[in-house]
Amino acid sequence: MSRPLGVFLVALITALAGCANERHLRCDDLRELRTLDLLEDSVEPDEALKWLMKGQGANWGHRNRTDYIDGAVAYSWEYTWGRYTIYLGKQGKRFISLQPNANVKFTISDAVRCFGQPTHYQAYYQLKADVYIFEFNLWYPATGTVVVHRFTSNELEDVSLSGHFKVNEIVYVRPGGFEMMMRSFKALEWFGDDGQKALSVLKPWPGDFGSLKVNVVR
Repeated sequence: MSRPLGVFLVALITALAGCANERHLRCDDLRELRTLDLLEDSVEPDEALKWLMKGQGANWGHRNRTDYIDGAVAYSWEYTWGRYTIYLGKQGKRFISLQPNANVKFTISDAVRCFGQPTHYQAYYQLKADVYIFEFNLWYPATGTVVVHRFTSNELEDVSLSGHFKVNEIVYVRPGGFEMMMRSFKALEWFGDDGQKALSVLKPWPGDFGSLKVNVVR
């Protein structure tokens, strides 16, 4: 066997093995895990845990509990395709986070297929600790959902936005419209000290990926 052909076959086998190990996240998986009623302040953490275990416990792995000094409680599971976290604080400080594993295929286009067209988006670079963080987020106020793609870079790169970006996280806060979402994220200090700057680049969804613009938050 010639060396070029051997190298090609090794690369092909590696690629096929990667495809075989790749998992696909279904829209139904997301609907099953979108337990938005648990984000109401009236639901106590122990009550939320009982509900979660009753509905999903048989399918979930080891559970972790974290207690915070302000009385908030977070539960985390390693699910079959990723990590599920529910954070239960007071005064609107509640969210659910779904983080797909590295071998799980779920793209921005998949999110649009599952959730429909977003109403708003963010696409921006922000410099933090000498590293640029890029975020491309889709916002769905009616369901309190934000779909997140992010990466870090040592420099500003020319990014061509498309639906092929992998989803790193899906975040749910209390549904009820855009203003409710904004209150939840501000209460959680989700965007950190520069949160107002990050929110300043929140734009209405133009209807297609070709019309999206990348901003730089300074």
